[in-house]
Amino acid sequence: MFVAYILVGVPVVFYFLQFKFNFFPAFSKHPSDWATFGDYVQGLSGTGLSIATLMATIYIAMTIREYEKKKFVNDLRVSEYSRIKQFLMLSPVIFQIKERSEKMKHWDTVRLELENFKTFNKTLFPLVMNKNYNDLMDHVDSIRKVIDSNIRYDKDDKNAPLFEGLDRFLETGYLVNDEFQHYIINQL
Repeated sequence: MFVAYILVGVPVVFYFLQFKFNFFPAFSKHPSDWATFGDYVQGLSGTGLSIATLMATIYIAMTIREYEKKKFVNDLRVSEYSRIKQFLMLSPVIFQIKERSEKMKHWDTVRLELENFKTFNKTLFPLVMNKNYNDLMDHVDSIRKVIDSNIRYDKDDKNAPLFEGLDRFLETGYLVNDEFQHYIINQL
């Protein structure tokens, strides 16, 4: 604000000193000479300000573009993560289903979704290539094998192969879930 007052005040003070009091005798006393000089200064400063404004506009546009790109990618990550999370969190509930074929169908779907997620989201989530994600898929395979073998299991026997596989799946699922959440948050 202070600079603005100086920029406006200096020409006014100079005008009075030159034309009223003849303070600078070496300078011209004809207003037409000063008008020509003013046109020259305005032409130089106008061009410089136009270039500066153009550069500022380009910078702002590039910044907004980067922000929108990050926001779009993050929204896509959240959407994809939500889709796969439903399979991870719903899987333990499937054991309440009595029908073996329904259980098999669910675990086939979980395996397919995990595989598709890994295949199509490598660029969104580089961590799908890590050990925990691969272990998660292996646990799904082991659970499916136990269900496929049609082994009878007691619901109270926590050492049964099915429950061991489910425990490993849940532990790894929580690890993967945490990794996805941290990754999404850190990419903001």
